[in-house]
Amino acid sequence: MNKNYSQLNGLVASNNSRAPNHKAGMMNNGCTNRTTMCDDGMRIDPSWMDYNIRRRGSHIYFYEEINEVTQMILEVMLREAINDVLTEHVGDIISGELPESVTIHLNSPGGYLSSGFALYDYIKTSQFPITCVVEGICASAATLIMLACPIKVMSPNSTFLMHQCSWGCWGDNRFMQDHAENAEKAMSKLRKIYFEETSIAKGRPDKERLAYIQHLLEHDYELSVEECVDFGIIDEPEDDDDDVELSEERVEKLQAFIKKLAKEQRSENAKKEEAKKEKAQKKSKDSEKTQAPKKAPAKKPTKEKAEPAPEKKAKPAKKAAPKKAEPKEKSSDAKSE
Repeated sequence: MNKNYSQLNGLVASNNSRAPNHKAGMMNNGCTNRTTMCDDGMRIDPSWMDYNIRRRGSHIYFYEEINEVTQMILEVMLREAINDVLTEHVGDIISGELPESVTIHLNSPGGYLSSGFALYDYIKTSQFPITCVVEGICASAATLIMLACPIKVMSPNSTFLMHQCSWGCWGDNRFMQDHAENAEKAMSKLRKIYFEETSIAKGRPDKERLAYIQHLLEHDYELSVEECVDFGIIDEPEDDDDDVELSEERVEKLQAFIKKLAKEQRSENAKKEEAKKEKAQKKSKDSEKTQAPKKAPAKKPTKEKAEPAPEKKAKPAKKAAPKKAEPKEKSSDAKSE
């Protein structure tokens, strides 16, 4: 067992009753072999149903803590939703408008900072505009999801909370010093994101802005909608407008993305068609083999047997005439009388 241990978490306390191995902020993310199921046109693992994350068309409802599992679920759902919208509204994208965007409905107390950073990068680099609607609380690592979205909205009584990461470790002195430095690097990333994505203390020198952001991070202040507007975290509420205006740069990127998707789709369709033809040909050959009448084995040509010649009856042999016995000569040695 490693004597050194470290935990870096964006949430002060994290308890998940649905994950029995979720102790001290650690989760055992083992693989399952359970069969997949269909949810709104997308095949998912049944274990995902244990989490409060659902997708309905282009709307994703994320009412969960953030960890490596929920990160994966959200990324998969975002990718599927974006592909569906792009496929349905190709003409609108070419004309520079979208009738709808992909929307994340967010209500999360936060979670693991590493997963929060990963989701921030994933959404930030997306070629598709994603809207975030906070419905409840957006705190800790969850703020990274919201700040990554180009369109940010909050319901009237929602709150926004930014604070420092929490972490703990044990081990030898050098190990603990290393992780103190790692935690400070994570805080530096957080300050940079809040500095770039908001207008907190706008108008002041950068150094003062960073100092004020650090002040907010050192406390657990829940910011209201009005305060979020003042800090430039969200834009001023506007009249509902379903159409999403796209810049020329965004249109070009989306068009390139659509071309890539179309090319991949054509390639996939060609493979499916080829496999279908091969299957049909194989089936046709198999049916020909089963339906073709069996040919009788060819008979070997047999030579006609020649009729046997009539047997010649042998004439009875003539019996030889008995020979007369010749008189025997008297022996000269015979005694005279």
